[in-house]
Parts: sequence; C-alpha cells; structure tokens
Amino acid sequence: SALYGDLPFGIAAQNSNSLHAALDHFWNSRSALSTADEPRACDVTLALQSLITNNQLVIASGGGKYSLPGFYDPSFGVEKSLFVRYRFRGVQHEVIVKDDEALAIPMKAHSLGSQT
Repeated sequence: SALYGDLPFGIAAQNSNSLHAALDHFWNSRSALSTADEPRACDVTLALQSLITNNQLVIASGGGKYSLPGFYDPSFGVEKSLFVRYRFRGVQHEVIVKDDEALAIPMKAHSLGSQT
C-alpha cells in the first residue's frame, strides 16, 4: 500500500527501520486522513503498481511525484512525502521518501526483517 501527500504525525523521510513506532501510529491513524474535511494525502497504491517493471519500481529524483501517472497534489503548497509498504519474498518492507527524492524498490534497507 502507498500514501502520498502531507503525511501527518511528523514522520520524517528517512530510513524506515528507525521509524517502526511512528509508522505503527501512522497506520493506526490512517482513518483520520479519510475522514478529514480536506484530504491531505491520497492512496497511490494502484498508481505505483502500474509503474512496476521486472519486479522493480524506480522513480527518479527531481520534480514532485504529483506529476506521475495516477498521482495528484492533495495538499498544494505543502511539503509532501511518499510512504510505501510492500512485501518482497515474504518479508514486509516500508519506506518513506520526500517528494523530490528518488525511490527504488525492493531494497534490503527497507526490510522490517521478519518473514511472514
């Protein structure tokens, strides 16, 4: 699953392995985004799935991700991030990148480490 926009709760874009507690809080609070008067983030899961080639997803750094197919700018004028949670070879992975940062998945650095 993937969310893009003004991600709440002060989640900074960095290696997700140091963010486990914050991410749990984020997903528990995800319903707040869908019930807000003005959505601050959008679900881009299907849009990202359509960009996967040969089991990889690569998004170059540079301009805002709102220009990608299936994305839009849910919070104009506000700094945005992209949060992606995915499973690769039975292992849960999570990553957060700022709007202008590159994203490449799968990556071992995104692994939460437990196979399920």
